[in-house]
Amino acid sequence: MKKIILFFLAAGCVSLSLSAETIKLKSGQSVEGKIIERSESSIKLEMEGITLTYFLDQIESVDGKSLGSSVTTPEKPVPAGTSPDGNSGNATVSEKQPTLGDAGGSSKSSPEEKMSDIQDYLKQAVSYIANKQYDQASEELNKVLELDPQLAQAHQIFGYLHMASGKYEEAVESYKKALTIDPQYTEAYVGLADVYTALDRPDEALLNYQKAMDIKPESIEALRGVGFAYNALGKYTEAIAAFKKVLALEPNYAQAYAGLGFAYAFSGQYEEAKRNLLKAKVMFKQEERFDEVQKIDSLLTNMP
Repeated sequence: MKKIILFFLAAGCVSLSLSAETIKLKSGQSVEGKIIERSESSIKLEMEGITLTYFLDQIESVDGKSLGSSVTTPEKPVPAGTSPDGNSGNATVSEKQPTLGDAGGSSKSSPEEKMSDIQDYLKQAVSYIANKQYDQASEELNKVLELDPQLAQAHQIFGYLHMASGKYEEAVESYKKALTIDPQYTEAYVGLADVYTALDRPDEALLNYQKAMDIKPESIEALRGVGFAYNALGKYTEAIAAFKKVLALEPNYAQAYAGLGFAYAFSGQYEEAKRNLLKAKVMFKQEERFDEVQKIDSLLTNMP
């Protein structure tokens, strides 16, 4: 039983985004994330704490649906995370870091050019990770760090990359580096907690999920992690409360239904467990996540 719950913990930790949408680029690569804004010329996608902007003439389809006619890319696009009035959005490249004029790299480039280069490298790295091309992703992130060694997002994404490729100790170091640079970086706390979860260190995981929630109380990913950490610690009442909060914020989150089902099963509330696990199973099937479906079937088969 414990092996099953750890599988779901790890699967939830390395999923790219809840309610993820898939953008297929004309380059042939695909990237998954949560679309947070659409305009006549571009789509903004949030993944792993950064906001990436893709112009429509770069995109072939979204969730398998063609966009039709393309739109010409502006000659000088505004870097993702910076609005026309100069303000930065949440968890974007420009928000978290010092001005690029203070960064490392060649002095021949203007701050605007460095920002544009960094944004391009981050986009490419995220796309490579989504396609499990981890060596290429590492190369792109190293290019970012050559331009700005103190860019917390790059270290955070490196943490995600290391975890996705099973290098957990390297992931811990990358997330800690991101948090040394920016102690208020919610996504880095969640990432670090996810690694501790995968390493079966639920006390440390819970501590870092709670730090993330201290900064962003309604962080769905942190709440999800809190629920799984409580499950791993045998605190099922607390786990049930956490997962219910997640589902109040995001009613279509399969991992939360699975976690809630586990909590009910482990606490002997089998009818509630079955109801929530079956909801999760339906959602996982729709998402074509068949490994998760098999684990739910295994749990249901062994349930009284």
